[in-house]
Amino acid sequence: MKLFFKKSICYIFLLFYVINYAQESSSFVIYKKKANTNIVGTNSNHQKRTAAKLLIENAIKNLDNLEYKLLYNNELSSFSEIESLEIDNGNNSISTILSKSFGDTEGVFYSNIKEQNLLIEKELDGRIFLVKTKFSDFKWDVTSDQKKIGNYNCYKAVRTYTRVTVSGEKQMPVIAWFAPEIPYSFGPASYLGLPGLVLEVEVDNIVIYASKIFLNQKEKQVITIPKKGKIISEKEYNEFEKNGFDQFKSFN
Repeated sequence: MKLFFKKSICYIFLLFYVINYAQESSSFVIYKKKANTNIVGTNSNHQKRTAAKLLIENAIKNLDNLEYKLLYNNELSSFSEIESLEIDNGNNSISTILSKSFGDTEGVFYSNIKEQNLLIEKELDGRIFLVKTKFSDFKWDVTSDQKKIGNYNCYKAVRTYTRVTVSGEKQMPVIAWFAPEIPYSFGPASYLGLPGLVLEVEVDNIVIYASKIFLNQKEKQVITIPKKGKIISEKEYNEFEKNGFDQFKSFN
């Protein structure tokens, strides 16, 4: 009877330890970006390339120098660029700024599973905005298509979203591959809200992919949701961007 009691206490303690560890531990994923097609096209006639094409080519070459980190626990996540020494010298060059914008990964992205919302910290005209979106706004269609990414079986999901560009609003198709074996609704940038961690995204000929995955790390890393900045909706932020583009066009 005493032996049974001792074993029961040990099992209860072990169960408490496992649950507590899962709550306190953090996981993180390193993402990179690449172009999945030749965005600038071929130049078989050896014609002189335009400045725009050269700019895009340089931006694509710079993609390999960019890395992003998704840090998450049971409730919260943050996604942002990892500053690289390799691009410090050209950090403000037009090609570098363009390469960072590919895939809409600019800003710092915070998500909260309990509240089911995403908060994107962005700067526009010297002001800080916190763009708030609900997970329910991400209208994903989960398909039966599967593929293996690393050691994980992933499923394909698709959706579209509206991007504001200099030429106007553009409907962008998005393909995401998520792993139900990692049961968290997080992902890179705003590509989340699925029943599993998103390991790969294809959007506008850019692929955002997980290069390294670190699960249940012993060292807890704190995720702090920002409080400074004006909270606005995605629609309101798009209007700010649209007005900015309209002003830009008026000067040209």
